[in-house]
Amino acid sequence: MTSSVLTRTSPRAPRVSVKRIQPFESLAAIARFQAVVTIDHPSAFAALSRLLADHRGARGEVRVKTDEVTILLGRDFLLDGELAGHIEALPGVTGIELKNSETRLALVG
Repeated sequence: MTSSVLTRTSPRAPRVSVKRIQPFESLAAIARFQAVVTIDHPSAFAALSRLLADHRGARGEVRVKTDEVTILLGRDFLLDGELAGHIEALPGVTGIELKNSETRLALVG
């Protein structure tokens, strides 16, 4: 929601104007989040894959970190705190870090 507040010197309450309301789903779809999932057993991949299958179509990046490597699973996931909680509860997952993703700029020339 975008709004503005006008204050007056009179004793009346300030006026608030709502300029725009945007559903959360549309904001979440354009937000760039990054989830780094730490696992300690390969069986976590299958459960994670099933869980993420229904969360495609946005701009979130998911990486899986093991003791040896970090694997990029994709950059088109719809990520939020609720999904992060479900991921953390999966067997074989030892942790998840959800943060804002760094902006990637494209060179034009």
